[in-house]
Amino acid sequence: MAVDQKKTGALIAAVRRERGMTQKELARRLHVSDRTVSKWERGAGFPDVGTLIPLADALGLTVPELLRGERDTAVTPDDAARETAVWARHSRRAKRQRAVRAAVTGLVCTLALWCALGLPGLLSLPVDWTAEATVYRADGSWAGSTLVRWEGRLFTRLPWWWEFRGHIQTPLDPVSVDGRYDVRHTVPLLPSGVTLSTHRTWSGNIPDRGPSIQSGYILDWWGRQCAFRLTDGTVAATSPAVYQRFLEEFPPAS
Repeated sequence: MAVDQKKTGALIAAVRRERGMTQKELARRLHVSDRTVSKWERGAGFPDVGTLIPLADALGLTVPELLRGERDTAVTPDDAARETAVWARHSRRAKRQRAVRAAVTGLVCTLALWCALGLPGLLSLPVDWTAEATVYRADGSWAGSTLVRWEGRLFTRLPWWWEFRGHIQTPLDPVSVDGRYDVRHTVPLLPSGVTLSTHRTWSGNIPDRGPSIQSGYILDWWGRQCAFRLTDGTVAATSPAVYQRFLEEFPPAS
């Protein structure tokens, strides 16, 4: 049975007027708003399954009459049960469709807002992460251990690309831990974890002493794994696995 919302709405309006009821009075009896009744009567909506029987009782109609949008329809009890079951399926399907549309709309709006705020770098998170790293000489032998600190902010540039802006500090880099100087790195955080420093900025007179961090990183932010090379040829890495991967991605110059 095809449900014609306009025919049903016209029937509801006609019978309501015959009974001398206003939309507000009918709405009060059904515990709905008068706007809902108005939508039914205009054919812009349809009563759900739980409202059909109280609505039919309030108007002195049968449920099949409401579903057909016609009065005095001769139907058997089996016809009535069948038509009610058909409408119940129709109502459930319509509710599922509305839920899917609402979910898709919400997802699209969320992604649009994320891109609108992320592309210009308006979304960011504070970062203060310290990890222990092993230092390897150029020949791969162990040279000691150190602490590496990443302190700054994470900025989103695209839904799948983040960027770190801030200090990368290690005791092996005297410039970055000297209180008289400020060295800041900008590092894009790509899904592969392999990245290059886009630029470094600093203030003060940078002394030419000690090793400093070179561009070229393995940085798995979520796994908190990193590796980088210093200007003296040593490599600091938070695990043997990330050290091996760093050598594959950034082999030492021959």
